[in-house]
Amino acid sequence: MRTTLLIMVLAVTLPGCGGSIKEYPTANVTGKVTCNGEPVANVRVYFAPIAKSGGVNAGKSGSGSTKEDGTFTISTYGTEDGAVVGSHNVMVDSPHPEHFPNFTCKCRTDGNKPVKQVEVTADGENHFEISMTLKTKAEAARPSLDADDLDDLKKDDE
Repeated sequence: MRTTLLIMVLAVTLPGCGGSIKEYPTANVTGKVTCNGEPVANVRVYFAPIAKSGGVNAGKSGSGSTKEDGTFTISTYGTEDGAVVGSHNVMVDSPHPEHFPNFTCKCRTDGNKPVKQVEVTADGENHFEISMTLKTKAEAARPSLDADDLDDLKKDDE
């Protein structure tokens, strides 16, 4: 009786456990990030899918980091597999402060604010030029890292 009950419980619960994330179709995505016409190295680029009208799910966000020449390739489910096909908000964020504590940029690097909206297509070239906006004088006067990041770095040095 116990064995039968155990088999029934497992049969009901196992199919819902350990399931993988639904993978939406992707397409290769490359691009270049510039600030005032100059390439920006080491920034993080995010492609956040936008749900279609009335939809809730749009797929998983993709990301990549720029090389010295400002170029990037997006990865979503695997290495350099591209971004989900469809509309995206593109955000550019500063590199992680632990890896690049001396990073500076004349342009805005806020991973929470879209820089551009793009359409990733299943067929065709998905190469996007991302021109960042220059910081205002007030923004330029603030440090690139926020206070929490600076505190974390100080603790690591102790």
